[in-house]
Amino acid sequence: MERCKIWEIYDDALTNQGNASAGGTVQQYNLFYRNNIIWNCSESSFCYFIQPNIISGSFMKNIYFENNTCVNAGGGWAASQRPDLKGFQIYCSSNTALTDSVFIRDNIFYKSRCILFIDNSFVHTLSFTTMDYNCWYTQNISDTIAAFWTSNSLSVWKASQFSNFKIVNNEDAHSIMSDPLFVNAAANDYHLTSNSPCINTGINTNISSDFDLTPIPQNGAYEIGAFAYKIITAILNLTVTPFRVLIYPNPNKGIFYIQASETIHEIKICNLNGSVIYQTSVGNQQQLIDISSQPTGVYFIHFPKSIHLPVVKKIIVNK
Repeated sequence: MERCKIWEIYDDALTNQGNASAGGTVQQYNLFYRNNIIWNCSESSFCYFIQPNIISGSFMKNIYFENNTCVNAGGGWAASQRPDLKGFQIYCSSNTALTDSVFIRDNIFYKSRCILFIDNSFVHTLSFTTMDYNCWYTQNISDTIAAFWTSNSLSVWKASQFSNFKIVNNEDAHSIMSDPLFVNAAANDYHLTSNSPCINTGINTNISSDFDLTPIPQNGAYEIGAFAYKIITAILNLTVTPFRVLIYPNPNKGIFYIQASETIHEIKICNLNGSVIYQTSVGNQQQLIDISSQPTGVYFIHFPKSIHLPVVKKIIVNK
């Protein structure tokens, strides 16, 4: 599950769970939840568990919840609807199966009723889970960040106890408790501002691009959350004449001219799938193009070696 926006959910936004109430086995493995944006889910942003009657043969392993941005768990329309409001970012619910290798890394957990909730003693030690390089954030130091429940006990950790929580539970050693400083959380824009503490503080989770398909790392290091931070370098004291391109005729039958205001060094044409169907070096300001062998459709013309910002033109081939 990658690059999804999930919001206003009554229950769990993302989950792998099983209950073999009739006996038998449940097996969950090699599951990836990456680069998703989640907000206003009343039960949890991510829930995972297996509750088989027969332990033998049932297991959960190699579960990856990484590079997600999770906001306001327990909020939204369902907060006033359901009678058992939870509002957890991470919810491990009564897991009783053999479990190994759950990775929860590079995530932003922004505002919730509780960030981590575990309600079964079998997983109380978090021994099978690797939680690290996350950004935790609550509005007040007295807010609950973690709660471990068993049939006879309840351990609660507050935001002010975050450092001690990490030591006692041997988790989140490199994680931070800080406002991620989104561009505009009220408008659901969860890109990072230039002074965000999530910039260059993540870890390589073997993901090659972010939610926007921006290649990562951008700055030699990795960000926490679903978005990389892109540095735009300003060019001062330089006047650049706009690069103007005329394509005619358009629409066409696959044969057309390109006329530019300056020398064209290279032309690349892609189809809607992003595949390159034509590429040539030029060296002048005008070029006749023939892609009449291509099917009817929409194509995009790129000028890769232009000194200007990326210029892309759309043409319609209509036979």
